[in-house]
Amino acid sequence: MQQRTIRGALALALAAMVFGLPVSVTAQTTGAGPPKAPRVAARKDTAVARRAPTVAIVISGDSVIAGPARDALAVFAQEQGFRVIQASGRSRESEPGAYARKADAVFYVDADPVGATDVEYYGNVSTLYSAQFSLSAYRPSDGELLFSAPVQSVDFTALNAREKAQETVEPLLADIEQELRRIR
Repeated sequence: MQQRTIRGALALALAAMVFGLPVSVTAQTTGAGPPKAPRVAARKDTAVARRAPTVAIVISGDSVIAGPARDALAVFAQEQGFRVIQASGRSRESEPGAYARKADAVFYVDADPVGATDVEYYGNVSTLYSAQFSLSAYRPSDGELLFSAPVQSVDFTALNAREKAQETVEPLLADIEQELRRIR
């Protein structure tokens, strides 16, 4: 009789370990009354881990300036505890609703090319590119505009595009931080 109880307790303990349940086994060794069945403590439901808020960053236009701007924005969002989804494509054609199940906010970085000029200096020639830079954010669930920065003209060369993108995005980060707090 005692061997059956031990086998049953071991079977329950093994089943509890497989399913992650804590086990408390009490065996009765005295001959008085039937042996007590092992008790398996009820599994405490752990709070379902809430996914980190997610932002999508979509770029369009001149990727030489829009790419580094996206990277600067992505680093900032990650530092604030957000997951980042990155995409390329014409932002006008990419509706925020397309990200409704993927992201809590969609940022659009547009760098529409305006023109290029050859600049001669110290016997060298470089091309100076100009772009109209804009940044906006929308809530994908309802398309509400969360953030919009004024359009800025940015002049850059292939050598300083990353620095110019960071200089353009950096003054906007305080306002972006407020919007990120709202969607958290």
